[in-house]
Amino acid sequence: ILGRKVEKVLISKHLVASPVVALSADYGWTAQMEKVMKAQAFTDQSKFEFMKSKRNFGINPRHPMIIELNNKIKAGNANEATEDSVMSLYLSAVVGAGYPLTPEDAMDFSSRVGRIVSQNIGVPMDAELAPELEVPEDVVEDDDEEVEEEEMDGNAEKDEV
Repeated sequence: ILGRKVEKVLISKHLVASPVVALSADYGWTAQMEKVMKAQAFTDQSKFEFMKSKRNFGINPRHPMIIELNNKIKAGNANEATEDSVMSLYLSAVVGAGYPLTPEDAMDFSSRVGRIVSQNIGVPMDAELAPELEVPEDVVEDDDEEVEEEEMDGNAEKDEV
């Protein structure tokens, strides 16, 4: 499912409560080093891309989520929800480790989380929008006037201090 996104998948003996972790490759930069090098004023971006290697993906074989995902894949019951779960775990591990997401990964992560939330709350992704609410214009203007009055009162208090 992860394909070319990871260098290798490792079974971690160090994870206790977390199901997964994203790690730098053996000779790759850590998340902090990537940030430091990217912030350098005169860095050669081609060198940056060379050192920015694929991540290692560590899994906790004892975690219930990993066990259930493994059972589904072994039984041949993997579906789009299974793929969304695996990719979401990977992308959240990348973010949690401090690595930046590529724009493509960020869009992918956002759409996957949207699908997962949609499934969890039982609302289809293609559900029709509710009709627009009519908001009287007077109410909006009154709110603006109250805010301006509060700001003026707040400024007066600041001047006195």
